[in-house]
Amino acid sequence: MVESNLSFDFNFAPIGNELIVDKTVNTASVNNSTDFKNAVAAADTFSFNQPTANGKQSSKGTISDSTYTLKNAESISFKDQFDVPTPMTVTESYNSNLSYSTTWKAADLVLKGKGKSESEYTIGSDTGVGSDFTYQTLDTTSEFAMTRVQLSYVNTPEVAPVTITKTVTDLGAGETDNTEFGGTVSVDLGDGNGFKTYNLTYSTGGASYRLTSEGKLATGGKLKNGRTLTFEGIPQGAKVKFVEDSAPSGYSFVSVTGGTNGITVGPSDNAITVTNKKLSGGGTLNVTKKLDGEDYTGNAFSFTAEGVTKTGYTARQLPLQDHRGRPVRGSDRKGIQQG
Repeated sequence: MVESNLSFDFNFAPIGNELIVDKTVNTASVNNSTDFKNAVAAADTFSFNQPTANGKQSSKGTISDSTYTLKNAESISFKDQFDVPTPMTVTESYNSNLSYSTTWKAADLVLKGKGKSESEYTIGSDTGVGSDFTYQTLDTTSEFAMTRVQLSYVNTPEVAPVTITKTVTDLGAGETDNTEFGGTVSVDLGDGNGFKTYNLTYSTGGASYRLTSEGKLATGGKLKNGRTLTFEGIPQGAKVKFVEDSAPSGYSFVSVTGGTNGITVGPSDNAITVTNKKLSGGGTLNVTKKLDGEDYTGNAFSFTAEGVTKTGYTARQLPLQDHRGRPVRGSDRKGIQQG
């Protein structure tokens, strides 16, 4: 009999598996303003219901009520929490004024890391807020292959253009008015921050402009009678408000669509009209009476100004002189001017 001191120790380590769920708000179609894109991306928090995650440990702590939340660019991971294979159902929801289109994709990170094509490493994908897939690697080269799955949700805000048009009333027949009007554009994304200003881009007459950081209309791109400013890429469900600067001399403010509450952006017809009234211009009407050299007393002459129908005019009496410049008694030379 041969005796031996040889012994064997066996250590078994789990292969390990991981599920990662991440969130992206795609702002590619949002107005080309960095601060506005960032605000839209950060506007909402998205909730996820995943029954298989209830009571599981995650990078965000223990999951209760099968629910966790993610904002743009956030993720949650579950390491060694699920059996392989496990059918997975995840449903996204959000409470927002904004409207989104949603897509999801479950990817096998092991195969992706091996340089496989997207079609080879995609476990499942679809549109909509509900995802269904099997939590298991697609790698068939080994029965001990690790399972690492990334579930990515992408929400894209639905956007529409908003226009702001200037109308000036009480212009004369055929009169052209090129007076410019300034103002401030602000947007409420429904994120609790109220109306805020952004350096939004806009266009008019084939030229592009950008609001100042205070939301003011740009030099050369201000409103004037008949001009329309177009702001592309405004999220549907947001509110847009325009506040005009003090009207230039000779004009009065009449109205603006939406008033102090602004308009709510829908799929179409998001038009704001700003109306001003042009006030009647001032001037002086002089009336001269030629005398024949005789001496007149009292109020011998009277004059009627026809067509003066606007309010805000007064008549004042001026000294009457003859053709030699000598004072003549009586109220015989009058002027009508705006008071």
